[in-house]
Amino acid sequence: MCKDNNVELMRETERQKREKEFYDEFSGNMNIDSVVFDSIDPKQDRPWNSYWYLYKFALKHYQENKNCLLDFGCGRGTSSVLFATIGYQVYGFDISEKSLNIGRKLAQKYGFEKQIELTLQTAEKLIYPSDYFDIIVGFDILHHVNMEDAIEECWRVLKKDGIAIFREPVDVPFFDSVRNMRIVRKYFPNEKCLDVSKHITQDERKLNRKDIQIIRNIFRDSVVEVKFTFLSRLDYIFSKYYRFKYSPLEILDYYIFKFIPILKKYGGDSVIIIKKV
Repeated sequence: MCKDNNVELMRETERQKREKEFYDEFSGNMNIDSVVFDSIDPKQDRPWNSYWYLYKFALKHYQENKNCLLDFGCGRGTSSVLFATIGYQVYGFDISEKSLNIGRKLAQKYGFEKQIELTLQTAEKLIYPSDYFDIIVGFDILHHVNMEDAIEECWRVLKKDGIAIFREPVDVPFFDSVRNMRIVRKYFPNEKCLDVSKHITQDERKLNRKDIQIIRNIFRDSVVEVKFTFLSRLDYIFSKYYRFKYSPLEILDYYIFKFIPILKKYGGDSVIIIKKV
């Protein structure tokens, strides 16, 4: 096990306990045979999809001598398996043991049990050695954790010139201002949801500009944001009517942001790329 003996596991906070209970329930008795993977094909490109953007980023930055990857908040390990198919030596952590058990079964099923190591940890206090990882990748994780502590840990465990990339939902001017009004919250409160397409926890929140500034402060302004999700926020209404493999609204958003960049401030999801210099 890759462990820094000078780092102790932190005691769980009440928020972390709620997150753990939620994801233990969310993972439940998931059947690993139901998991279907898209292969990461260098010839295939989906620049309009924020999740695919991270996979292609990891593929582009893979080098045999720089192949140590941290799946930051790995959940049920599906991303860990995809990173392993690229060639990475993958380390992943999560707060839910049930999710990790699914990930370990997936790694074994696809023959990556020696290439993937998944451990129970919290984002705010990692057990990995300092200056260890070449790349860190996280999907929808930072808005569940204490931002400052988690980003400081990213800085600590990332090698010099290492890169981290996260996909996160973010506050949007006007849209979220209205959504967060007290009267709107009264009639439409945020409630936890175990639906696989949403899985909203009690304590999660979208990142705001203060959170982005925390990242910039720790990583010395070596931060790039790529915005996604404008009209495609309506996919939850229209996706059941699509006859396409991909979301046409995501593709439309990609070209809207490309040709009308001023609208990027209304993007509801960000890919955040940070480098340790």
